[in-house]
Amino acid sequence: MTYQLKLARHGGDHIMISVRQSNWPQRITGAYYASENRDLLSLWVYLHLHFPEIYPMSGTLDFSAVTANDLENLADIRVAAMRESLERVGRFDENRARQRMRDQFNAPATQSINLNGERVGFYCMTHEADGLHLYNFYLLPSVSGQGLGSQVLRHLMDVADAHNQPMHLAALRGSDANRFYVRHGFVLTREEEWDLYYTRPALTVKAATPL
Repeated sequence: MTYQLKLARHGGDHIMISVRQSNWPQRITGAYYASENRDLLSLWVYLHLHFPEIYPMSGTLDFSAVTANDLENLADIRVAAMRESLERVGRFDENRARQRMRDQFNAPATQSINLNGERVGFYCMTHEADGLHLYNFYLLPSVSGQGLGSQVLRHLMDVADAHNQPMHLAALRGSDANRFYVRHGFVLTREEEWDLYYTRPALTVKAATPL
């Protein structure tokens, strides 16, 4: 089975996308706003997220537990992932970044993110009194721009929704991660000098209407 992809530019950065199976007359249509998403979402990633059955991400994604023996490797990933954002605000210090990772390390709450059997990132999520807290969510720069971050975050949001819990996290001021989290429904709740704090409210489940 083959598919046809049609792109049509409307009004500058507004790109209309339609996808149609070769033997099916109905089109699936979406809109990609390049001006809003160019730093976060390539056109290919848009197609993967909105038409995954047609444009699947190559590779197998899974999660696995970590131990204290993984700490230095996880610190390597954190440094690589944060370097650009920290350099942008003049705060990159590799030794400090590694030490902060050591100070925050919580092995039981940390999961390795693996693509095709290779570790490409990790996250730490804890269950606290006010909901789920996501810490240290990092991916290697080599796998960025493939939609992997969105796929992992959607998995974690599904976990939160399954337990009807809000999610809390923080992002470095000036980092592209801020737009990433806002795009996925997180709301800014607090600002500090270097960090911005976000919350995604708990899933609201409507009560069934009595018959």
